[in-house]
This record gives sequence, C-alpha cells and structure tokens, in this order.
Amino acid sequence: QDPQLLTKIPPQQIRHLEAEKRKLSLGALPEPPAHAFHGRSRELLALERLLHREPWAVVRGTGGQGKTTLAVELARWLTRTARYARAAFVSLEHHRHAQAVLDTLGHQLLPEGATYSVAQYASLAEALKPVERALADFPTFVVLDNCESILPEKGDEEDRTDPSDPSDPSDANSTAAEIFDLCRRLLAADPRTRLVFTTREPLPAPFDARGRERELGALTPEEAVQLVGEVMKQEGWSPPGDDAGGTPEEITALVEAVHCHARALVLLAREVARGGVKAATGDLRQLMATLERKHPGDRENSLYASVELSLRRLSPESREHVRVLAVCHGGVHLWVLGQITGLEPDVARRLAGELIGVGLGEDMGYGHLRLDPGLPPYLLGELPEDEAEALRARWAEAMAGLTRYLYQQIFKDTRLAAQLTLLELPNILEMLAWNLGRQAAERLVDLADSVETLVSRLGRPQALARATRVREQAARSLGEWSHARYLAEAAAIERLTERGELPAAYAAIQELLAKGLAAGEAAYPEAAYDLAAMHRRLGRVLIDGGAAEAALSPLAEAQRRFQALADAGDKGAERMAGVAITDTGDCLQDLGRLEDAALAYEEGSRRARAMEDLRQVAVTQGQLGTVRLRQKRYAEALAIYVAAREAAEKLGEPLMVAGAWHQIGVAHQEAGRYEPAEQAYRRSLAIRVRENDLGGQASTLNQLGNLYATMGRLEEAVTFYRQATKAYVQLKDLAHEGVARSNLADKLIKLRRYGEARQELRRAIECGEPYGHAAEPWKTWSILEKLERATGQAEAAQAARRRASEAYLAYRRAGGVSQSNQDGYFAGVAQAIQEKAEERAARELTELMEPGDPPQFTALVRQLLRVLGGERDPALAEEPELYYRDAAELRLLVEAVGAETDARR
Repeated sequence: QDPQLLTKIPPQQIRHLEAEKRKLSLGALPEPPAHAFHGRSRELLALERLLHREPWAVVRGTGGQGKTTLAVELARWLTRTARYARAAFVSLEHHRHAQAVLDTLGHQLLPEGATYSVAQYASLAEALKPVERALADFPTFVVLDNCESILPEKGDEEDRTDPSDPSDPSDANSTAAEIFDLCRRLLAADPRTRLVFTTREPLPAPFDARGRERELGALTPEEAVQLVGEVMKQEGWSPPGDDAGGTPEEITALVEAVHCHARALVLLAREVARGGVKAATGDLRQLMATLERKHPGDRENSLYASVELSLRRLSPESREHVRVLAVCHGGVHLWVLGQITGLEPDVARRLAGELIGVGLGEDMGYGHLRLDPGLPPYLLGELPEDEAEALRARWAEAMAGLTRYLYQQIFKDTRLAAQLTLLELPNILEMLAWNLGRQAAERLVDLADSVETLVSRLGRPQALARATRVREQAARSLGEWSHARYLAEAAAIERLTERGELPAAYAAIQELLAKGLAAGEAAYPEAAYDLAAMHRRLGRVLIDGGAAEAALSPLAEAQRRFQALADAGDKGAERMAGVAITDTGDCLQDLGRLEDAALAYEEGSRRARAMEDLRQVAVTQGQLGTVRLRQKRYAEALAIYVAAREAAEKLGEPLMVAGAWHQIGVAHQEAGRYEPAEQAYRRSLAIRVRENDLGGQASTLNQLGNLYATMGRLEEAVTFYRQATKAYVQLKDLAHEGVARSNLADKLIKLRRYGEARQELRRAIECGEPYGHAAEPWKTWSILEKLERATGQAEAAQAARRRASEAYLAYRRAGGVSQSNQDGYFAGVAQAIQEKAEERAARELTELMEPGDPPQFTALVRQLLRVLGGERDPALAEEPELYYRDAAELRLLVEAVGAETDARR
C-alpha cells in the first residue's frame, strides 16, 4: 500500500488565505477563456526558453491568433510553478501614457498598492523607485498587452505640422517613447524582471530586436483538433451522426483546411456541428483555393475562409445586404446599417441577429454591433472600387448623422453619448478623415467640433488630436466671419482651456468676442446664440483663472442673451440660460457669497431637471454640496456628493466620478474622519492619473497635503504641496499655483525651513495679484506675518498683518461672507446693542475669559467689551494683538453699530 502523503487538511481559513495569496500574485491577469487554454505548447516552451536568457520578448500576430491568451497563460504557468513570485498585466488600450502604466503596476505590485499614486511624486523617476524596489524584492513577470494601441497611426507622420502643437501627431510618438522608456527602466530595476509585449505591429527601439520576437502562426493539427473539440464541448454541440469524423485523417484534414488558425477554428466548430466534418472540410478546401487565387500568400486567408463559411449560412437577402459592412470599421450602429442598406429598422435588427447567430457579430448594447475583424476586409476585397467608393459616401453621410445625434445626447442621455461614442470611435474618426476635402469646410468644421466635444470627455487624447487636426485643416478654407468660423475659434479656445493655457485662452476669447460684437446679431442666422455663448465662455475662462468678480458681468450678459432667445422658443438657449446661472453660482461661491450661490445652484438644477439634462443636474448638485460643506453642514454635503458620484457613474463619466470622490474626501476631512477622507482622495487621484487629468491631480494632491498637515504629518504634506505646485506651474494656472505655494510655505514655517518658506511666499503673492479677492490674498499675507514673527522681524510682521487685514476687509466690503472663527461673538455683540442688552452681553463675555487664553482671543474680548461700553472709534481695530480677520470684522462691527446709533439720533 502506498504511503499516505497528505495526513492533514489545512483549516478553511488557511486555505482561503493561500487562495487569496495566489490571486494577489497574479495581479490583474485576465481570466482564462471559457474553453480553457489549448495548444501552443511549442510557443510556450520557446517563449519560456527565450525569457530564461533574455529579459523581454514580443508576441506578434494578426487578430485572432491568441497573442493575449498565450502571454497570460505563460504568466500564469511561470507564476504557478514559482519561477516568478508575481505577475502583472497592463492593457495599453486602456492605459495610454507612462504615468497610467506605472500607476496600475504600482497598484498590482506594491504592498500599499491601494494608496500608491504616481501623482504624489516629484517625477516619474521618483514614482518608479518603490516599484523598482518591489521588482528587486521578487522576480516579476509583466505582460503589456495591445501595444499597437499607442503606436502612431500610419500616415500621421506625413500629416505632421507643428512640433510645438499639443495636437500634433508627434505627440503619439512621444507618448509611445515615454512608455517604452519606462519599460526599459523596469527591466533595469532587477535582472530577474521579465516583460512580454503583445502587438499586431512591430515595436520601435529598443524593443525591435527580431531575435526576441515570436510571430504566432498556425496551431499544430493536434492542437487545432483539441481546440475545436473543447469549443464544441463547452457549447454543447455535436456533429451529425452520419458525418462525425470517423477517422483521425478526416479530423486532421478539417483543421488543416483553415491552416489551423486559432480564431477560424473557434468559428469552425459551429460549422462542424451544423454540417459535419467532411462537408465542412470540402467547403473549406474549395474556398481556400478561391481565396488563394484572389489574394496569393495573404496570411489572413484562413480567417477569411471561416468568415465566408459563416456568411454562407445567411439567407440570400441578408448575404446581399451584408456587403455594405465592407466600409465599416470595427462595428456598425443599426441605424447606420439601415441608412446604407435602405432597410427598415426591424429588418436591420433581423440582419444583425443573423450575423450574431453565425458568429460574425456581437451585440455591444446601445444599438452597436461589433463585427468580426475579418468581416469588413473580406467583404471589401469582394467589391469593385467604384462600388466601394459609393458605399463609403453613403456610410459617411450616415455616420455624420449619428455623430450629430450623439452630440445632442450629451445634454439628454450622457451615458449613451459616452459609451456609444467609444464604441463608434473608429467609424467616427474615419468618417472625419474621409470627409476632409470632400465636404464643404463649413459643414466639416461643425462636424469636427461636435466630435471634439464628444471625445474631450472620454480621455482619448490621440482621438481628440485627430478631430482637432481635421477641424483646423477645414478652417483654413473658411471665410472671414461665419458660424463655422466661430465654432472653429471657440473649439481652439476650449482646447487651450483644457490644457490650462488660461492667459492665451483669455486673449483669444476677448478677440473672438470683439469680432462677434463688431459683426452684430444679424451677421448670420446663429449669430445671436453665438454671441451669448461667447459671453459665457469669457466668464468661464475668468472663473478658471480665479477672477470670479470679473466673471459676473459677462455671465449676466450671457444669461440675458440666452433668456431672450429662450423666450423666443430656442430650446438650446433655454438650457444654456440655466448653465449660465450655475456658472454665476460658481462665481458667487468663489467670492464667499454662499447663500446667493446656493440659490443660483438650486435655480440651475431646477432648470436642468426641466430640460431633462441629467449631466447638468449632477454638476449643479455637486456644486451645491460644496456650498453646504463651506457652511459646515457636513452630513448634508456628504449625502449630496455620494448621490453625485452615483449619478456620474451611471452617466459613464470618469472625471465626474473622480471629482465626486474628491469632494467626498473633503466632506469626511472637514468632519474629522481622516481615514475615509484619505481613501476617497486616493480613489479620485487614481482615476485622474488614468485619465491624464493634470488639473484634477493637482487639486487632489493639494487637498491630500491639507489632510496630512491636519494629521500632523508635515513632511508628507510638504511633498504633496510641492507636487500640486509643480502641476499648476505646468498648467500655467497662476491662481491655484499661488494657493499651493501658500500652503507649502505655511508647513515649511512649522518645519523651521524659513528660507524656503520665504521664497514660496514671494511667488505666491505674485501669482495672486491678477485675481483680486478670488485668490484670497489675505491668507498669504497672514502666513508671511507668521514667518516674520518666527524670524524675529516684528515691524515686518505688523506690516504683513496690516496687508492681510486690509485685503480681507476689502473682500468683506465687496459682499464676501465672513471667514472668522469668532463670527458668533460679533453677531452677539451687534444683537445686544440693538436690543440694548449691553450689560448682560458684557458679563457673558467676561465670564468666557480664563487664565491661559490665547492673546488674540483675550485682545478680541477686550475690544468687544469696549464696543459694548459705547466706544465707536475705528481705531479699536488697530489693536496689534488682534488676529487680522478679527480686526477687519471688528472694524465692520464698529461701523455698523455706529451707523445705527447715528440713525437713532
């Protein structure tokens, strides 16, 4: 009897922990296919041997060959057999820049993965260090999938115009170069690290060594037979009893008929189940011979054969209609299918159902049918060129219609607009490119502007750059002034704003508005609407630049103009009047007029609901939450933010989700719940890094600095503030740069790093000068006072305090809300004087004083007692021990009660 090897089964908890450990070691590797992994044993062995002696390998092949499946299986196998301690997976289709790639690797490889963020480091090199240490600790296997996603598209180099232009195609080269440079540095971290790239196209240097590339070809006949059998088993299919493949030769002949192509074999299983082994083999041999005559040596012939077999299962009518799919790119929307075929919607849906039934289509929702990659090129090869060109014209017209529909849905069904735009993006971009030189410039600019608006929300910078280039090229053919000219220039301003180039955006919108006003409302049919939009755009640029007070006037004018158009029946203008009201709420909030801001947001939200504009409702409610937060109504603010996040998730807008997480963090922080606050900030930061939202990253980094400072972790707070400052400098955002530098200086003073603090404060004051009250300059002057006192400069400290108090007083006189923590005392004294209860109030104030009270509080009570005693001299506010905000509030109190006393006389 064999000895018993296992005498004890580990407890369930231990088994669970071991299973969890194995799962964590596999990072974000995709799950195996439903029919499991079959074949490719030679390729697996060859890659394993190659990676034994080389640090990286490239798996290249056409669509459907199984590149990703092979690379992932290799990672699983080598991790399972303990050759590597852990694996990681990055899809470059979804992580399209170096920061996002490193961020997701950090989340998978670091013990603190959930809290790791590239954005908190001074540079990519610094962010790489913890990942490098993790690579040095454990041998690691990394799969980088879909590398062709980041490579420049063919023809982009010829289109290159201006190397300094962020929309220039060379940007794609730069992005790819940064990612591959990061890969090189990952390999340099430890000699045990291994990288496997999957791609359809050859990779650039340094990953272009042919000896390390393995091009996937056909499976072996044995592997092909196993794959077909497993697919049939998983689907519950069986071949007909009279043609089930009675001999090994018959089965081998079947799989060899499609040259053992992986995707073709998966599709072939259905044919075997339907017609039998020999019947399918005969059909395939005849078909392959025909394809070889048409396309000698084409390596896609095997895939085309399986496509043709599937097409033969369509009804004759459907087989004829399906020819139009030759000009589609990746998929087709059913409305577009109906437009180019002339079919009624029900018939188009039946055609789509047939394609799904034969394995050539997949329903992706939203009316989009994803097509088998081999279908359009195969069909295109069957069409004469003149017929193909006529089809393209019909397809382009239909795609233009779909694009206009998607643009309208931004304001009605944001999730549909976002998701369907992503699905249709290859078609949309190809439609724009095809129309260039064929459509009138005015129409093409309008169309490209719609595409830019759709794509700018999706985190697809290369797609946005392509649409921008089409718009710019078409704009060169425009006349002096027209609706199309306005759209072209307004879109350029929007791109400047997105890149944070606010001074340039401000100059451009002023010039544009001057043109519009000079031409007048009668210049062209849309001129009145465009003029209103120009005023609104000027207001938004001013808000983004921190000049909230200056923004009020153009926003009021925008609202007036939009409302006049709305009253005349313009629904678009009716929506925009509500948007302008919400923008005004942003101004009022920046100016500290919180109740006025809340009223504006409530009105904007009411209008958005009436227009069924769900996105604008979510935006407006989020802003209202910020007002409630500033009013210290924390529970109410948190509930609003959570609802806003859920709405943003439903709308499919990641940056809105990130913004909601950020505000949730603020609400928790203000309520003293630091751990959930940090978690919320980290979630926001992860999304913003992935989406390459530098402005959002800077905002969350600054807030993380505030959080860590509150927790007493000053060195970490300084790190976050420095990173926020660096991002704002990169964005040329002076207003927010000044805020970040002020925060940084305050913590440097606490760390007694006075020289660094002074340097930051000087720059912070310079940054805030153009923006008036919106920059809250009194806070920077107050920090400077603190620095001067810390360094023994009493006279300079008093001068800085005086500047702080004057700036704050000017803000309050302009209608700003009190920021004093002692506001209740001022209100109580004013009420007591009004009610002639000065003696009672004086006793209560005196009772509040205790030995050891801070000098600033003692000075405040002393001066308030003098006011209750009847003194009305503004010089009371000059008491040097008063905190600067209390000095300003005391000055306002003295003026108010003095005026009331005078009125009684």
